[in-house]
Amino acid sequence: MTSARRAALAVVGATIVLVFAYGVLTTLFVTPIGGNSGKNISVATGVRNSFPEQLNTTLVEGRLLNQSTGVVETTPANITITMYYSPSCRCCEKYRRYLESSGVRVEAIKSEGVLELKKEKGIPRKLWSCHTMVLENYFIEGHVPLGAILKLLEEKPKIDGIALPGMPSGAPGIGGSGGKTFKIYAVSDGNIVLFTEA
Repeated sequence: MTSARRAALAVVGATIVLVFAYGVLTTLFVTPIGGNSGKNISVATGVRNSFPEQLNTTLVEGRLLNQSTGVVETTPANITITMYYSPSCRCCEKYRRYLESSGVRVEAIKSEGVLELKKEKGIPRKLWSCHTMVLENYFIEGHVPLGAILKLLEEKPKIDGIALPGMPSGAPGIGGSGGKTFKIYAVSDGNIVLFTEA
């Protein structure tokens, strides 16, 4: 066998090895991101690749409807909440930042008339906290964890609103150790029942 033929075979062999290695690497290191993005990012190259099988989503009442599965998905980025609180309340500011850092859009209204709003919304006095929020047709009273707000939007119960009474230690926007579970109450025509624990 001539040296030129050996060199050609070596080039072909090296090419086959490279193609095989590339296939293995792209299989192992292309990681899907974003459940409905229809795109992948290669961990190895950082290149974003488009795929034709994109999921079809539509915004319905502030929530994403995945038309492929029929599932309505509530995400913080789809929520705009109006928050009423006293200009002097520091924990209200911290709670607002907690919501915003989670992706929720907050329309902050600083007012000295928050107590009147609580009465207008029919929030029982024993459930009062420092701030009151309005989301769609619901009131949300106090330092309610985001998970309970998402549950409210997903289930859309026939109630007036939900509340976390007082300012319990460890609640969002309140100092203290985290990881606690709080009882969130639902109000309907003045009746109070447990809504969830979050």
